[in-house]
Amino acid sequence: MGSSSGRTAAQTCHIVFGALCRLLSTIFDTLYGHYSTLTDSTDDSLAFNHIIQDVISYIVSVGMIDKLSLMMANTRGPVDDNPELTQCLRSVVSLFSSLSKLMALRVEHRFGARLADDDTQLMLTFQMTHIGGVVS
Repeated sequence: MGSSSGRTAAQTCHIVFGALCRLLSTIFDTLYGHYSTLTDSTDDSLAFNHIIQDVISYIVSVGMIDKLSLMMANTRGPVDDNPELTQCLRSVVSLFSSLSKLMALRVEHRFGARLADDDTQLMLTFQMTHIGGVVS
């Protein structure tokens, strides 16, 4: 992390953010893979829906989505010459995708196909941070 290695503190933080996002994304994708195959409303499935709602709500309420969106919005210029930053940005997008899939699964089981009833505020946070414009 010193100046002799050529890395700045910001790049090191990006590596940590990327690793954490990759870990969370893997966990959420594994949960999605298991619970997306359930067809009935078992106690396990209902408990999962409540836990997922709580986890997503917590992630939103502590500002994690806001901070990651801001980090992505502040990334300027080409990232091709910085593979660590590129991997970090991919990990953040993967985390957002995993959260969205879990949210859709939870909402689908509870409300049919309606995403308007978002108790977690995830979709509203995505809209307010303009993350769709940043990613595109």
